[in-house]
Amino acid sequence: MTRRHPSGIRPAAAQFYRGICEFGDKMASMMEDTPGAIGAVLADARGEPIDFAHDPERIDSLEIQIVGAQLGQSIERLRKTAVTFGLGHPTVLLHAKAGNLLTTPLHAEYLLTVVLARSANIARAMQGFARLADELRLLLA
Repeated sequence: MTRRHPSGIRPAAAQFYRGICEFGDKMASMMEDTPGAIGAVLADARGEPIDFAHDPERIDSLEIQIVGAQLGQSIERLRKTAVTFGLGHPTVLLHAKAGNLLTTPLHAEYLLTVVLARSANIARAMQGFARLADELRLLLA
């Protein structure tokens, strides 16, 4: 279902900031295919952003970078535990009143996180997120 403006004109699609390299471009492409996507960040194990993409009208560039930095240590501990028990790389979905967050470690050194609006279709977002994670893992190998 396409949302229409009261005037009958379809609103323009979000203009995502596409990052500085191929990582940001791939994240922005995933976001374009995921209604409700607000931002995505690829961070290293120290929480430093490698690249990011975002809708500047919905989230500031510093805010999306901080999301990746704040999750890094916790998700790395979870990854180590999951790998120890033979579960592989975990994917975490945080569902909150204001929105949703998807995050997964790509390797021991990298973390991918996507911020979604509460209205986002979670199943569709998780499919795109899984494809994006696989693509980035290959690029980082």
